This record gives sequence, C-alpha cells and structure tokens, in this order.
Amino acid sequence: LKNRDTTVTDYIYIYDDTTSGDPVVLKLAGGDWAFLPLIADKTLRAYATTTGTMLEYGVFGTDQ
Repeated sequence: LKNRDTTVTDYIYIYDDTTSGDPVVLKLAGGDWAFLPLIADKTLRAYATTTGTMLEYGVFGTDQ
C-alpha cells in the first residue's frame, strides 16, 4: 500500500469492515507505504482525509 499524496498531513486510513466498530488497522501519511499481511476472512476498506488522494496497492501471493 502506498499513499501517493505528497502532503504529509493527507492521511489514508485502512480499516477492518468485518469487525464491529470498524477498527483502523493502518494510517498512512502522504508519501508513506506499508506491507500489510492479510487474513482471508477480513474485509479491509480505505478512506482518505482529502479528496483526490490516491492509494496504490498490489496483491502478492499464491493460489492455494
């Protein structure tokens, strides 16, 4: 995951939509990136603090 925004205070929040209360699992400032292991039964969603903020992502793994 990468927050493509260049302004450090423009955050992207990744939250767990399958858990009550939608807990935030990751907060990315502008320019930050993270590798986030996933659990198959979780649904993650994202929102940004400003419009136009882009989230870049990739999925890597094996088909099991």
